[in-house]
Amino acid sequence: MTKKLQNRPLARSKVTPNQELFCQYYTSGDRELFGNGVNSYLETFNVDGKMKYNTAAACASRLLRDDLVIARINELLE
Repeated sequence: MTKKLQNRPLARSKVTPNQELFCQYYTSGDRELFGNGVNSYLETFNVDGKMKYNTAAACASRLLRDDLVIARINELLE
């Protein structure tokens, strides 16, 4: 008996709303946020104020390796 391969979802073609907000903060003119992935991540996702710095650093790093996020950041910086 052979298994059928499951259909994989199509690759996304643009950033999510939260990723867009992260990109906006990352490229903003704010001294504390511009180019700072951790602070931009905390500003975007740390709603309750309880996120640890190391968690935010790991998540920001993951976002900054996402091809769509990088492309959006480059668009904003042009």
